Amino acid sequence: MIPGAFARGVAQGLWTDGSPVLAPKANLLIGELNYDRLVPHKPLNILIISTGLADVPGTTNLKEAQFDWSYQNVPSVIKRFIALGGSGRAIFRLYDDGWRIEQLNVNVANQRPELTSDELRDEKSDTNAYTELQAKISEEKRRTEQKISEERRRAEQKIAEEKRIAAEKLAEQVRIARTETKVLRTWQYRNYSQIIKYTLTDVDLKKDDGHYISTIWLGRIQNIGWGPSRLSISLDFRVEPGSVLIDGSEPELESIRKDITSATMNWWKRFNHLPAAVLVAAPADFRPTAR
Repeated sequence: MIPGAFARGVAQGLWTDGSPVLAPKANLLIGELNYDRLVPHKPLNILIISTGLADVPGTTNLKEAQFDWSYQNVPSVIKRFIALGGSGRAIFRLYDDGWRIEQLNVNVANQRPELTSDELRDEKSDTNAYTELQAKISEEKRRTEQKISEERRRAEQKIAEEKRIAAEKLAEQVRIARTETKVLRTWQYRNYSQIIKYTLTDVDLKKDDGHYISTIWLGRIQNIGWGPSRLSISLDFRVEPGSVLIDGSEPELESIRKDITSATMNWWKRFNHLPAAVLVAAPADFRPTAR
């Protein structure tokens, strides 16, 4: 094939790039194809015209023949890509039975042949059809990618909205779980001259020493046991291990323990649907805040 022919065939939609796959129009005529070689299914006829004949200097049995050659009746599709002819030189030797070719050199005119107006029109038509096809494929690809992108965007928006709604719902549930609606019990304990006031509500237990108020959320209470003349409340270790000591007069401690236990169990009955992550993220308890 002449230089640039393979790329033109791709641009005309007659074969694909890389390892070429022939389109039906080319497959009817071409049996083998690579970047620089095209072999038709049917061999082409070649016309050879002698342009000169002479003895090889210094010999009596050698003759040199020069010639031009050209393909004949080339199909128009193949004609677009090959050199139609060239020139050559042959050396003949005289044997007892006649002349035989001793040496043959063939030159190819690597220039694009002149096409007729009809052939040029057909070539342009193939190029335009392939260009339109590629544009259509590109547009379909663009639309498909745009559709996928839009569907992905909508899906992401839906997920984000669902997460937002879930987060708002959870925040509201946590707010309710931490909002006092009624006081269950109050008591006082005198520590020398200091009076400590305790308030048990349906969501927490507060300790007021007159200067600071400390709070323990019922959702963090794991166990209520006994300390030396006190109650010992074990907290959920996932936030901060430890326990809190609750003061009270000796006769009241047992009833206080029962009330705190009952309030804690009721809280869990109401809010056991809250995820563990909410409980883990709860603020540390009994850290005082100024009144």
